[in-house]
Amino acid sequence: MNNKNEDKLQHTDDGTNHGDGDLDAYMVFSEDGLLTSFDAQGNVIREGVFKVEGYDPAGEWKVGDLKTNDILWPYEINSGGNIPGTYEIVYLTNDKMTLVYPDGGSQGAWGEASFWHFKKK
Repeated sequence: MNNKNEDKLQHTDDGTNHGDGDLDAYMVFSEDGLLTSFDAQGNVIREGVFKVEGYDPAGEWKVGDLKTNDILWPYEINSGGNIPGTYEIVYLTNDKMTLVYPDGGSQGAWGEASFWHFKKK
């Protein structure tokens, strides 16, 4: 895989890498609920708000839901560029986070799922 993830552009809404496809892009979550995504050079890609709901660190499958449209590379795979508004948080520590979005958003009936792994910079 290359550093720009150009081979993954078929999953986006416009076939363009806006910088969030770069493996050195990053996000900043602020305490006041703002989420900003940056490309590898530190330029803002997108910004918005986020909210964690239903947080339970002892959750059997997930530990909560992340509600936002602003994560890095926010596209559901094989969906023509769908950007989910709610991601299931299946792993969360001070250094790492894993998000999952079941095919079409229905946890009970997935054929496939999109997932994202993030680590603290």
